[in-house]
Amino acid sequence: MIYIFAVVVLFLISTIPTKKNKKMEWMNGYSFHRGKFSEDQSIPENSIAAIVEAIKMKADIEIDIRITADNVLIVFHDESLHRMCNVDGLIENMTYDAIQEYSLKETKEHIPTFEQVLHVVDGQINLIIEIKPTNRVDQVCTLVMEHLSDYQGNYAICSFHPMIVTYFKKYFPDVIRGQIIKNFLNDKQHKLITRVLLTINGFNFYTRSDFISVHYSIVLYFVWMKLFYSMICTWAISDANIVSKLKKKVDHLIIEFVNYD
Repeated sequence: MIYIFAVVVLFLISTIPTKKNKKMEWMNGYSFHRGKFSEDQSIPENSIAAIVEAIKMKADIEIDIRITADNVLIVFHDESLHRMCNVDGLIENMTYDAIQEYSLKETKEHIPTFEQVLHVVDGQINLIIEIKPTNRVDQVCTLVMEHLSDYQGNYAICSFHPMIVTYFKKYFPDVIRGQIIKNFLNDKQHKLITRVLLTINGFNFYTRSDFISVHYSIVLYFVWMKLFYSMICTWAISDANIVSKLKKKVDHLIIEFVNYD
């Protein structure tokens, strides 16, 4: 029995993110999910307008990165254009020029490139950059770092995809990297063991993340890690009561549609 207990304890310890003496104090506080977009999408998510709104407030932001068929990094959440542009089409199967034909939620805003966003932000606010899952891991991560090579400003990289987090551990170990976590247990596209490991940061033995970013619905199961001085983020909260409940329990909250204080 004691051996089983020891194995369980060692496994739990292996899931704890460690900061490795990186300067991460700037991550304490809040950021706006996909920029400071409006609930009615009149200021669309991940748009230049949403980013400018955050800059006006001097508020940090979280953004999403995808790659087009012609190797352009864009700031966009979904794998398809359907929800935000009301047309069918997978981002990775379309060229950037083709994507630019469509506006975001019938506004004047179009999907920006990562380069354009970095130019607008220009270090004025801090960035949490989520790289969306892709089969082109090396290509996307290499391009991300090419764009960030001369960038002057604080940023952290994170992803659901453990191989993306691992890429930064291997090739850019000085970059702050985080594993994003949600409840994958009912996600039938993965094998059961994979679902469990994704839900509990079980790939940390390989990724060695500096922080975890956990969906707010399960983040309280992870706050014990703060006993080991781990950086715990949570996302994406649109309820002021939940913000109030969690703000003293985690280090960073990614929020939307609620007041920033």
